Amino acid sequence: MVFHDDLVRVFVDVADIPAHREFFVQLKERLKTRFRQIEIWMTTYPVDVV
Repeated sequence: MVFHDDLVRVFVDVADIPAHREFFVQLKERLKTRFRQIEIWMTTYPVDVV
């Protein structure tokens, strides 16, 4: 089976706190439903501002 998608990238900078992580976990599920996606790839990584 072949799937075709448009790639969209969104960058969001927020503090690494449990409330923000939970927000994005819930957002991911809502977006999967809204856009009828099998999966949505969200990544996190620490950023040091110098």
